[in-house]
Amino acid sequence: EDRLGGGGGGFSIFGLMGAFSVGCTAGLATAPFQTLNAVMKSENNRGVGMLPILRAMFEKGVAAGVHRLWYGAATRSMRTAGAGMLYYSYRKVLEDSTKDRGK
Repeated sequence: EDRLGGGGGGFSIFGLMGAFSVGCTAGLATAPFQTLNAVMKSENNRGVGMLPILRAMFEKGVAAGVHRLWYGAATRSMRTAGAGMLYYSYRKVLEDSTKDRGK
């Protein structure tokens, strides 16, 4: 059986991998939006629209603009992946505890 802990009531390794993958993908896909949101909330950009902010990000070229939008995406996506794994584990613990009550 593919279970961590080698037996009944464990966590499926594929479930943990799936939770990690979904969380990591969500973190990478939303990275530019999170960065833009943080930049627009900055006091330095009070009253400035999104288009001028994007123009300023990309004024040094496409590579610099893309780098700025995805800056910190790796750490953010690892955090999101970890949260996905924690959620999966929490759900499995709750599921197992409710099964035990029925016995």
